[in-house]
Amino acid sequence: MKKLITIIGAFVLFVGWYGPHLYGIGGGGGVTACTGTAGTQIGDTRYNVGSTEFAYLMEVDVSAGCQADTGDEICAGIDDWSGTYIFYLMVYDSDGGSGEPGTRLDYVQASGSGSTMTQVCENLTQSITFNNSTAWVGFLYDGPSTTPGYNAATTTGVERRYIDSPGSTPPATWNAAGDTHNTTRDIDAYITFN
Repeated sequence: MKKLITIIGAFVLFVGWYGPHLYGIGGGGGVTACTGTAGTQIGDTRYNVGSTEFAYLMEVDVSAGCQADTGDEICAGIDDWSGTYIFYLMVYDSDGGSGEPGTRLDYVQASGSGSTMTQVCENLTQSITFNNSTAWVGFLYDGPSTTPGYNAATTTGVERRYIDSPGSTPPATWNAAGDTHNTTRDIDAYITFN
């Protein structure tokens, strides 16, 4: 009986080690940390946010398969910020078809005070893994009615915006078929991987 238990135990240990290695999963989980910055702080030209509940995204380069964690930050260039305004910083995977933004990976409400904070950064709330080599980073403005601004560069790029209000929090799936495309400027939005 002891011999049978020993054989079964050895088999279980072997399968536990061999199975993940057979499929290319390392013993440590095979997770690669994201590094550097996805997107850049670009431009200081001020543009008005359309109105309450407008969402903006910028396409950024990431390493496919890398994992970001709660020590990493989503940032955006926000002008005329004050403590009464509500912004959500957000990141979407590039899985909506043809490089479009698709699934929301994370979002966080920004908070602060002052009237001219130009860089607003908040930590991710969870670990996320990027499935593709690009992602979409941006923000949603949720009020009040006084219109603040955001920073951008007057260069060729891709800005995406909802035509209709997406709601008071970032939607779980970006409406790629119903957004507005603007290719005349890059918005200031990025993730810093620490």
